[in-house]
Amino acid sequence: MRRLFSEPLIQFMVLGLVLFVAVELVAPDQLYSNDRKQIIVDDTALTQYMQFQAKSFTPDNAEQKFASLAPAEQNRLAQDYVRDQVLYREALALGLEKNDEIIRRRLIQKMEFIAKGFVEDAKPPSESDLNAFFAANRSDYIDEAAISFTHIYLPHHKESATKAAAEAETLLPRLNKNKTTANEASEYGKRFHFNRSYQVRTKTLISSHFGESFAKAAFSLKPADHWQGPIISQYGAHLLWVNASMPSRLPELSEVAPIVLQDYRRYQQGESKRLAYEKLRQTYKVTWNRGEN
Repeated sequence: MRRLFSEPLIQFMVLGLVLFVAVELVAPDQLYSNDRKQIIVDDTALTQYMQFQAKSFTPDNAEQKFASLAPAEQNRLAQDYVRDQVLYREALALGLEKNDEIIRRRLIQKMEFIAKGFVEDAKPPSESDLNAFFAANRSDYIDEAAISFTHIYLPHHKESATKAAAEAETLLPRLNKNKTTANEASEYGKRFHFNRSYQVRTKTLISSHFGESFAKAAFSLKPADHWQGPIISQYGAHLLWVNASMPSRLPELSEVAPIVLQDYRRYQQGESKRLAYEKLRQTYKVTWNRGEN
């Protein structure tokens, strides 16, 4: 069987099978007549075929789009349709769809693909829909607190865990007495593993660079025109010049509307697939032979 599936022709047949079994579920009459060797090509069949290719299931729009195609494009579409029909039917004749887990999974994916297409073609959400969705999920759109600062880094010493902190304590008053600015920070300390300056960075990012305890201490500082600290990280001691600090805030819908719309569509797709499955599930009688489920 593995050798069989390594053949290019068989691979093309399988691809044709995957697409057209899905089409058969929706429009079986358009696939073939009673004669397996007869392929009927008409505008209706090509329009439906085009919809599946484009993952768009609005018949009126599809008919208009098909009618607008140049004759050469319509002919190319028809040739593709015939090719896929031939491969699909030959794959069925070989029984390639039977008891095959790969085919089964691909058909499931195709059904989900179809359901997603129907949702994407649905009318856009109204303003009230978006407002309700945003209100219910507003915490997802919180702007995280951010900070801007420059730091001077004094690394830990192997011989003493407290030496870096002591050096920072000594350096701090000298910097402020000499009115050393953030622009002169590169003249002091050592080069840090990441950045010397951070502009409008969240606590999540600062934690990933310095550690959570450092981030907590840094965000407790107020913006000032002098050096502050030291704050100890896993790497050493740091003196900070804090330029700005921005608290977390809940934005208005108008500020995040594109993101909310994208999230709403994703939610709508999930709900539509779930409801479609539940409706189909009710048409099946399931017998459990492995205890209570």
